[in-house]
Amino acid sequence: MSNKEDWRLIMSTWNYRVVNESGILGLYEVYYDKDGNPDGMSLNAMAPEVDEDSGIDALKQELQYMLDACEKDLFIPPERWKNEKE
Repeated sequence: MSNKEDWRLIMSTWNYRVVNESGILGLYEVYYDKDGNPDGMSLNAMAPEVDEDSGIDALKQELQYMLDACEKDLFIPPERWKNEKE
């Protein structure tokens, strides 16, 4: 497998999902194991950002990924994740 393919494999193991955290909806990065099962998520909601060299088109793409997440079911983190945060 080439380095480029390795990168794609790694990058395909997460996506944005809408999560209800204490009554506040936010977009979180949700990470998946090799079998496609949720395995973790970002501690905080994410804001769209890209480095300036990537340009406006990259920012638009990031926003599109976030909009796509809004079309999916609400993600409910497993109870054990909540206990790990405390």
